[in-house]
Amino acid sequence: MDGWIKIYRGIVENPLWNIKPFSKGQAWIDLILQANYTESKTLIGNKLESVEKGSFITSELKLMNCWGWSKNKVRAFLQYLENENMIIKISNQKRTIIKIVNYSLYQDMEVSEQMTKLTIVKESDKDLEKPVITKKESQGKKRVKDKNEGNIQMLNRLLPDYPISDVLSDKVREWIGYKISKKEAYVERGMKSLLKIISQNSHTYGDFAVMDLIDMCMSNNWKGIIWDKLNTKQSGNKDIVNEWRNS
Repeated sequence: MDGWIKIYRGIVENPLWNIKPFSKGQAWIDLILQANYTESKTLIGNKLESVEKGSFITSELKLMNCWGWSKNKVRAFLQYLENENMIIKISNQKRTIIKIVNYSLYQDMEVSEQMTKLTIVKESDKDLEKPVITKKESQGKKRVKDKNEGNIQMLNRLLPDYPISDVLSDKVREWIGYKISKKEAYVERGMKSLLKIISQNSHTYGDFAVMDLIDMCMSNNWKGIIWDKLNTKQSGNKDIVNEWRNS
């Protein structure tokens, strides 16, 4: 089949997307959704590491929780994708980086003005369909609050006001999707407070520590992000990643 579409990251807000376990095709699309669309830098331990476009930092545990799979199934699937030259996986004791092969082929083609835009089915009858606004279109438009916007749309509108990296922004989207699945959506004031705290803690402890904390809170089914865990795990050292991985 010829042709292609760009998939809006807000699809993760749709309850149909979050039905587990994921299919293999759904897991493959999820890897593409998690990949950085621009190069970014992430603090890993005490070292600032570049994460290139089309790549992202993850772990087997994160993918297990996200897809509802066993560890053996996740490992076998990633091995299959490597064998088929669909991904490149680079791992060490601190992190796993997954690179989507030919990511630009999936994402960088220009969308013509006549192209039919992807729509996302919403739970609400009042907000049944919303068109995707491409990056090119959004650059020329002022960020205006939509009275019917969902939490993901609100997050995308507010994120440019905070110094949060792309890779951490994607993790925040996961957290918002988690809260939506628990029917605990944010109001704008609460969302702004969340983003402020995240930006402050990422500056103090690094992106990776904040991302691990968010994963910990979701895996334990906690209602909120327990920021005191950062202080507890620090123990006089900002490099808390190894402690969490080895605990």
